[in-house]
Amino acid sequence: MSFDVKIKITSNPTNAKLYIDGTDTHHRTPSDEKELKDVMNLLTPGKHTIKATKKGYEAVQDVEVVTGDNGVI
Repeated sequence: MSFDVKIKITSNPTNAKLYIDGTDTHHRTPSDEKELKDVMNLLTPGKHTIKATKKGYEAVQDVEVVTGDNGVI
């Protein structure tokens, strides 16, 4: 099933490993819906946990993904 979701996931520092709901996406930040097209099934509308990790540091954010533009996370 395909959803019309626009999203941009960033981090500071950039090039952090990106996880969605604990699943390694094999992508790095910054990422958007085009970069993440092979794992967009992980970002269906609803609640999700986004985690970015780099050099032993991590940032975690719970987000509510909606159909349409989700802006920058």
